[in-house]
Amino acid sequence: MSQSRRFVVVRRALFAGFVCLPLTLSALDRTWIGGNVDWIDNGSTANWSPADEPDTDDTAIFNTANSVNLGSDNAILALTLSGGIDLFTGKFSLAVDGLVQLSGAGTNLFIEDSGNVNADNLTINSGGTVELTGGLLTLNEESGTSLLDLNTGGTLSGHGTVAFSDTPVLATTLLSNDGTLTALSRGLTILSPPPAGTLVIRNSGVVGIGSRVDLDGTGTAGVVNVNRNQTLDINFPLSDNFAGTLNLFQTATFDLSNAWTLDGGTITVDNGFIDNLFPIPDIPAGVSTIAGGALTQSGGTVQVVDADGTLQFSAPFTLNGGNLVNNGLVIFNANATLAAAANFIM
Repeated sequence: MSQSRRFVVVRRALFAGFVCLPLTLSALDRTWIGGNVDWIDNGSTANWSPADEPDTDDTAIFNTANSVNLGSDNAILALTLSGGIDLFTGKFSLAVDGLVQLSGAGTNLFIEDSGNVNADNLTINSGGTVELTGGLLTLNEESGTSLLDLNTGGTLSGHGTVAFSDTPVLATTLLSNDGTLTALSRGLTILSPPPAGTLVIRNSGVVGIGSRVDLDGTGTAGVVNVNRNQTLDINFPLSDNFAGTLNLFQTATFDLSNAWTLDGGTITVDNGFIDNLFPIPDIPAGVSTIAGGALTQSGGTVQVVDADGTLQFSAPFTLNGGNLVNNGLVIFNANATLAAAANFIM
């Protein structure tokens, strides 16, 4: 090869490296500095540092105690929330082709009615809360299976739908709860009763036979609350036996589609009449219901707290260990078996 030909080859190689370099550097963290204004996908640079609105190869970072509304549909690579930020989806869609993570006291992501968030994975650390107010959260990992990871001190709450698109064949935990999972709806004011609501956890497509939910987490310290007038509807089998804490309040329904076992921990039914001070309205007693797949209690404690409290089993129930402590009324609305080794304490 001649010297001039070698020069051309080298110059072309250098030019190719030069044009690729900016593309590599363009994938950056973009931190919100816009205060309490809407996040709109319009190419604006004023609300971000560095001065460039995040797109599909950027991580959007919110780390200030502001209130930000999504003002348009948007797509990014990842989302990091901390520092007491409140991010509201409104009626819009946020596509995250990677991890959504929350941490720090007062850090909230609100997925509102008709709004939705679609992400690969979601991690909620201590102080962080994802609350659905009628919206849709979809987890969809293209290269494997998604994980919704609730760590100690993290909260997933509200009413709406959590849907998993992955359909694993082998047993795979898609939701792990080491924090708090709560079905709730909020009244229009602090004096209003909560309207009926349902928090659904399901597959968004064909059900994978390996899809699992770990309700009590890796350390069996996970807490599940079904608040007044709410239903928690879970359409996956559990990863293992439940030994955490399940709290049921007035007119609450816990509906787990598959058979499950309580071998430790507690199910507390706290649904009696509450005589509040004026002007807060009293709360009438209301029946709490366990529905869906058959429940076997081999350990732990199920307790009806109040004399006017009621627990109704609308699923088959077998008590062969642990304690069923009834201070009120227990209704068996399906087949029930009370074995000799069990303690049914009236």
